[in-house]
Amino acid sequence: MVASSSPSPLYPSDPSELREVEQLEELFSRKLGVWARVVAYHHLFSMDPAHAVDTLAAKQGPPASGPDPRAGSSRGSGGLPGWQVGFVRACLPLLRGAISKGYRVNAENAATCLKRIREVFDQVGERLSRNGSRGYLVGGRFSAADLTFAALAAPLLLPPAYGAYLPPLEACGPDHPGTELRRTPAGQHAMRMYELHREPPAGGPAAAAAVAAGSGAAAAGNGAAVGDGGAASRL
Repeated sequence: MVASSSPSPLYPSDPSELREVEQLEELFSRKLGVWARVVAYHHLFSMDPAHAVDTLAAKQGPPASGPDPRAGSSRGSGGLPGWQVGFVRACLPLLRGAISKGYRVNAENAATCLKRIREVFDQVGERLSRNGSRGYLVGGRFSAADLTFAALAAPLLLPPAYGAYLPPLEACGPDHPGTELRRTPAGQHAMRMYELHREPPAGGPAAAAAVAAGSGAAAAGNGAAVGDGGAASRL
């Protein structure tokens, strides 16, 4: 994380806007991210065990020929060797128990967290509306507030170009919260941040076209850059 006192395109020079960015970072980091983790794990553990194993055992790394949005995020490249998948499958009950206990993942807490997430998404939508055509949470440019929101909403929105494997939303069932949240102004904003502030996939223009064709908002590949006087920031 870039320190807010450092010169960076992510942090406004205007003191008032800087305070807003820092307050939003605090909200997203300490609340949204925690709640999203609970809901994401609850949904994962509520699904067919084979799907949970596939997600937990997904190999991290760029695909050889660019992303296929139907296969999940652009860095998912198939999966671990069979014996390792078997190991994850055997350990799944233990993993589920440990994660559920450590993060209080249960139906009641997940429902409470999802309610709070909706409230945060409403707040983000209202802020975007007040900011009008400027298109960002604070001021008229991409900031740490937009980056943090998009990153911590990712376990719910499942953007195809997230930096690690995420399953495609379509494979998660109609009751997945991402289906609802992607339709909100806040969800659309997060997806748009991946579209606007990520570099094209490693597979080149054809891969970028595949991503754009397969997601509600085009999301890009292996790194992200936002330029401002030669400085780069990554989503």
